[in-house]
Amino acid sequence: MPASFTYAEVEAILAQTYGISDTQLPGFRARLKNLQRIGFPEGLNTGRGKPAIYNGGHLFQLAFAIELLLLGLTPERVRIVVGHCAYEIEAAVLASRNHESPVMMTFLAGDLSGITTEGASNSKIQKYSFINSGSLLFASPQKHETRKAEKSIKLLNDISSYPRGLLVNVSLIVLRIEDAINGTGLSNKQNELWQEVASWAENVSWGGHIAGNLIDNS
Repeated sequence: MPASFTYAEVEAILAQTYGISDTQLPGFRARLKNLQRIGFPEGLNTGRGKPAIYNGGHLFQLAFAIELLLLGLTPERVRIVVGHCAYEIEAAVLASRNHESPVMMTFLAGDLSGITTEGASNSKIQKYSFINSGSLLFASPQKHETRKAEKSIKLLNDISSYPRGLLVNVSLIVLRIEDAINGTGLSNKQNELWQEVASWAENVSWGGHIAGNLIDNS
């Protein structure tokens, strides 16, 4: 059963996650409303006169969207990039719940900058898929975590062949959202959120091997 958040709850959680003050809140709210206006995140349960209902996936997509907005991407490009990475974001969040090492997610693409264009709706960014290439970088693998270290070294070597890239600290985002949920008096939502996150391991859209990869602690 997916978690269920109202817009007001999502706004409160994200505002606390990113330290938005009362004076900054109107501008922050306008940015979130603009994302909603351009159809992000996709799949909101809305209709005429019906308020939007956000699940856990929507909440984390919005958090990643804010990270990209803070780096100067346009809302339109944010919608494209995060929309193309929805499953990878869920995989990254799930991995951060199953690994002690800090988990980073990588975006390696000229498409991230978009200096002259907003990006076509069908543009395909070059990103490291967690399923195929291991987009997750474990920042501090332990000595016994040989596979994590090997994947992280390979990823760092690959990063060096790109002129630009982005690392997002997924573990820190997850931790801050967890603290924000408690800090906004929504602690009753914690269980349903993490139950939804755990259920992502069973999502057949990622391929049959994905669940094992996510919980592999070697």
